[in-house]
Amino acid sequence: MSAGIPVFTVDTNVSDESAYVANVTSDNLQGGKLGADTLAKLIGEKGKVLVMNTKPGISTTDDRQKGFLEEIKKFPNVQVVATEYCDDQATVAAKKTQDVLLANPDLSGVFAANVVSGAGVAQGLRVKNAQDKVKLVSYDAGPEQVKSLKANELQAIISQKPLEEARIILQMAYDYLNGKKDVKKLTVLDNVSVTPDNIDKPDVQQWLYRTK
Repeated sequence: MSAGIPVFTVDTNVSDESAYVANVTSDNLQGGKLGADTLAKLIGEKGKVLVMNTKPGISTTDDRQKGFLEEIKKFPNVQVVATEYCDDQATVAAKKTQDVLLANPDLSGVFAANVVSGAGVAQGLRVKNAQDKVKLVSYDAGPEQVKSLKANELQAIISQKPLEEARIILQMAYDYLNGKKDVKKLTVLDNVSVTPDNIDKPDVQQWLYRTK
């Protein structure tokens, strides 16, 4: 920016607003709340749950955790027994999931804040043969997550809208470079809950992540 090169950010952002022209991101607080509502419904609004996050200090996943913990309070019979961090390593998430299961064999559900933590949790549940009794709601709808959803290795995905984020930010950059300097500083998009019941619907299919 100091050199006169406009910077546009997508998804995770920085706190210094002078460091970029515009940001397009998901409403991660809303996504966390949606994850809480979805998981609560899956476990009959009662039971013990685990939150598996990546690492503290990342704007996106911090907000997802915050949104989840705020919303889950609306369900008095749901207890958050642990909030763990896996340092963005699936093997660590798997090990910590097993540890929580050992301490809480009646665990009912898990909210995983990103792709890596979700994959690790799924692995940990499989090791303990708990994948059929513990409901897993994970963030992001990449090909592997969709495959796992269809295989019932996880029961719901909180999907962002990366296709729309890219479309908006690229249009903003084009407009800015062509003289339109009054672009919107922050654009926030809602997330979508993807389940086996709605995954084949066109209005949900459009938000599944793909490269083609």
